[in-house]
Amino acid sequence: MVTNYTNNRQKLKLIVTLFFSCVTFVSEAQTLVTFAGKATAGFKDSTGIYAEFNGPNGIAIDKVGNIFITDQGNNCIRKITPDSVVTTVAGNGIAGFADGPGTTAEFNVPTRIAVDANDNLYVADEGNQRIRKITSKGVVSTLAGNGIAGYADGPGANAEFSYPDGVAVDTSGNVYVADQLNNLVRKITPGGVVSTYAGNGAFDHTVSLAVDLKGNVYVSDWLHYRICKITPDGIISTLAGNGVAGFRDGPGANAEFGNGAMRVSVDTSRNVYVADPGNFRLRKITPGGVVSTLAGSGIKGYLDTLAMYSQFSNITGAAIAPDGNIFITDFSNNVIRELTSASGGPLPVTFLNFTAEFKNNDGLLSWQTATEENSNYFNIERSSDGSHFNIIGSVPASGNSSITKSYNYTDVKAATLNASALYYRLQEVDKDGKSITSKIQLLNLIKKLSITVTPNPVIDFINITSSADVKNARISLIDISGKKYYARVQNLFAGMRLQIPVSKNYAVGTYFVQIIDASGKTICVQEIIKN
Repeated sequence: MVTNYTNNRQKLKLIVTLFFSCVTFVSEAQTLVTFAGKATAGFKDSTGIYAEFNGPNGIAIDKVGNIFITDQGNNCIRKITPDSVVTTVAGNGIAGFADGPGTTAEFNVPTRIAVDANDNLYVADEGNQRIRKITSKGVVSTLAGNGIAGYADGPGANAEFSYPDGVAVDTSGNVYVADQLNNLVRKITPGGVVSTYAGNGAFDHTVSLAVDLKGNVYVSDWLHYRICKITPDGIISTLAGNGVAGFRDGPGANAEFGNGAMRVSVDTSRNVYVADPGNFRLRKITPGGVVSTLAGSGIKGYLDTLAMYSQFSNITGAAIAPDGNIFITDFSNNVIRELTSASGGPLPVTFLNFTAEFKNNDGLLSWQTATEENSNYFNIERSSDGSHFNIIGSVPASGNSSITKSYNYTDVKAATLNASALYYRLQEVDKDGKSITSKIQLLNLIKKLSITVTPNPVIDFINITSSADVKNARISLIDISGKKYYARVQNLFAGMRLQIPVSKNYAVGTYFVQIIDASGKTICVQEIIKN
């Protein structure tokens, strides 16, 4: 008797299940695209996806739409124009401390950033225990902090912070600091005098804050899993979060946030936006405290698509542009993402399908688009682990199209990579540098496995033949009660015949040949009859 046993790995599908009892998406019309950076960490000024970041963390946007990023891994401050041109404002990639013009200055783990009405930037320089100021001309100075981790109010040069992680500025030029390990909110006047604004036991790890036009301060109280509001009179209340780490949208008292350092921002209508890295989502809180999900499916990854299906790896900040679009720092993916407003334009491309097939030792990729707008080309990305992708080629796109377009790409190196499986995805890049990414396809390179067990019925020997190599196979002969009569670890090689002796002393009846591979997976269970 011949029995086939097939490795039943199927193509990887990213299936998103929406739990409507606890998830509310604000607008299905919103889409997520990559605005700048690529999934590979680096340090390069350029345009759009050709630029490189290394852990983009904090984000702020000025009144004309310029975006400022704390590029934490590169210890510098980057600027992105509305046309997605990336330049370095301050810092030179070296971790250190130095005030001065632009790239002569040095930072040490810059975390958050804020911009005032006069285009001055304020940076929480966490590793230096200081708050830095960058003028509109790019000159860096120290606003407050003496470089010692501690707690001291007073003139800026004498003040101490303990790993300041968040920074915000009000309309009068006062700077607020989330003093993380002191569990406080500190305030710095335009003249550099530091005082304690709020805290004294109320918070557990203040990691981010924002201030609205009326002077209300919103604080991420990380380990209490809540977002707090501090009025100008100093009254602290919980805006949203029930104190339990989890995920739930709805009224503030019932809402839950993930077990990650949440970052907050606020718009002119006093809506608060929460980068919720523990849930891989961007959340929104209305002035009344109602929480909803703006983007993210809850799956860790990197996927540009409709907001509800999109994926983040480590979302660390969000800021609102003058046109209502939201820009997001995705720290671990090393990119800046853009979430279009509900009235925003369509996706640059609509994918109909994407398939991968292993044939003649090549990886054959095929895909179709239903529509394309301003499309330039498709990057083909490959990974051996499903997480770390590299570009292996590109295919020109159709520009503008409202009819079905078909594309193909052949990966001629698929069989040479010594991998059991490969993962592929497509990145469509439009003519102004924006991009979206397809879902992932799995290409299984393991050959179909066929195990032959003969003869049946058996008298004295069982012959086992495998169509493919199986290393460290555990082979057993078992009766119907589970008693083992034979057990051996043996490498099976394609085409090799292995004989198992069957003693004449074994009782007549039913037995099973069981083969388990090195991973613990049962690849064969064959019933045989002993005469």
